[in-house]
Amino acid sequence: MAHLGNRHLHLTILPTERCNFRCTYCYEDFAVGKMKRWVIDAIKQLIQNRIEKSGLKSLQLEWFGGEPLIAKDVVHEISEYANSFFKSGHLDEFEGGLTTNAYLLDIDTLARLVDHRQRNFQVSLDGDEDAHNRSRRYASGDGTFSTIWPNLLAAAESSLDFAITLRLHIMPGNESSLYALSERIRHNFGGDRRFTIYLRHISDLNNTNNVDKVLKTISMTDALRIASSLEHSLSETGFVVSNGVGNVFESQVKTISIGKPGAKVDAEAGNYGYICYAAKPNHLMIRADGRLGKCTVALNSQSNHVGQILPDGRVRIDDERMNYWLRGHANRDAQELGCPAHTY
Repeated sequence: MAHLGNRHLHLTILPTERCNFRCTYCYEDFAVGKMKRWVIDAIKQLIQNRIEKSGLKSLQLEWFGGEPLIAKDVVHEISEYANSFFKSGHLDEFEGGLTTNAYLLDIDTLARLVDHRQRNFQVSLDGDEDAHNRSRRYASGDGTFSTIWPNLLAAAESSLDFAITLRLHIMPGNESSLYALSERIRHNFGGDRRFTIYLRHISDLNNTNNVDKVLKTISMTDALRIASSLEHSLSETGFVVSNGVGNVFESQVKTISIGKPGAKVDAEAGNYGYICYAAKPNHLMIRADGRLGKCTVALNSQSNHVGQILPDGRVRIDDERMNYWLRGHANRDAQELGCPAHTY
């Protein structure tokens, strides 16, 4: 199992925790700003230490935020540094990707990221321009679709080697707009295997940007109906479509959960099923201020503060808190492997 060994390292890095959007369902508070120089240097030293001292051969970077491209200089610097070990042969495998709103994903930025093997992107759209602009607003209150869509078109017109997952959000009042968007997607990206679709309904993750602090969510019946229709029409056009509707565990953090309570996995047979990144021993989330965590949803939970990166690249870990996130490997509980945060 790669996620249990020392030869693979998966880092989720938050180069800034600020954002240029104020999405109505966002759960983040944007309290932490851009990553400081000492944290950048510490991450680079961590990668070097793991390669030289621990036999690291496979490295995966995931960029999160806030909006990571607000701090694109940090993304470029660390990914270029890591890629140098791949080009020199010290790493056998290296790849990365970004969860981004794509507002700043212009073609030059995309090309540079791809050149550093940061090739995988998840971009959320809440419908065609009208619906999208109601919920995924710029910090000033302005719409954002008219900037994002040309960036996606420019990517499609290029010969760059990337993979963009368009995450289509199902929410109250945007059904007709989603169908209009799907027509736009089919027309512009049909036949382009670099674009895939992920269907998801909006969940209340303790949002901070809704004016009345009450997020209206769509019924599961309606969400499943809309997702099924979109999945059918987009799949017919040749798109690879993943349907994530209905795959939610409602808890304090209300994050994804796979597996029935009490279900056991067959570790000896290697049958772990889905394992959340937060449950993997070789995954660390590095926040912009140097704190270490496991889950990108439970950012404000003290249990999710499992340690600190040190200036010399070493990490200081709170064993008790870390073991909480890894407990599924000891008890082989499918739910705790699929979502270790489900008991918050």
